[in-house]
Amino acid sequence: MVVPGFIPEALDEGGAPRWLSELGTRDPNHLLHVVRGLDPQAAMEFVGGRVVRRLAPNELPTQRPDEWSTVMHAAVGADRMTDLLVAGQHGGWTFVYDASGVTGDTADHQLMAVGLSQDGRTAATSIFTINSDESFGYAEDGEILCHILEPYDAEFYDEETPEVLRPAILAAIDDEESDHPYYINMRIVCALAGLTFTPAEMRDRPLLIGECVSSTFYDVMAKMSQLRAGLPQRIVPS
Repeated sequence: MVVPGFIPEALDEGGAPRWLSELGTRDPNHLLHVVRGLDPQAAMEFVGGRVVRRLAPNELPTQRPDEWSTVMHAAVGADRMTDLLVAGQHGGWTFVYDASGVTGDTADHQLMAVGLSQDGRTAATSIFTINSDESFGYAEDGEILCHILEPYDAEFYDEETPEVLRPAILAAIDDEESDHPYYINMRIVCALAGLTFTPAEMRDRPLLIGECVSSTFYDVMAKMSQLRAGLPQRIVPS
């Protein structure tokens, strides 16, 4: 696999950004939110997290406690049944990674991008589930501009793709044209926000570990219903 925007060490054998695959469990539901113009704590709170620990650069562990836990569990000593998030900043972008996929679902996670992008911000979100379902949403100033419910394919989506996304898409496409373009949407989001780093480079920054306090499907759906209805512009966990 040859992907222009990523050095080989930044991707795993399946095409996933390696920093994500090393954070999650053996079989994660990857969900990544990125936003420009919001700090990590505010972004984490918006998607349903509560900060439980602040890590200095290189303090995040490199190993999971077991195959069903994440390195975030190792960082805070939490039970593997606790849904944890990690947030940080790179350049002007903030990222929040959810290895359980509880801060959205395949069809509706783009509403989190809509919410995060309000008040003139820019946001994107992508999910890759344990079943290899993947989708992608991009929003500016509270408006969804791109929403794809399957792996990006230029043949079907090129004409409706916003120009601002084209450099990220070109950086994320496998030049070898694999028949199984797994993780292309996740790579697009990472390329958009400059998150094309290796796991070591990702750890070399202050990070927040958060517990997802809106971790049930029904809580997440309630938040999304509020976004659809245009109710609170910023949803903060109680």
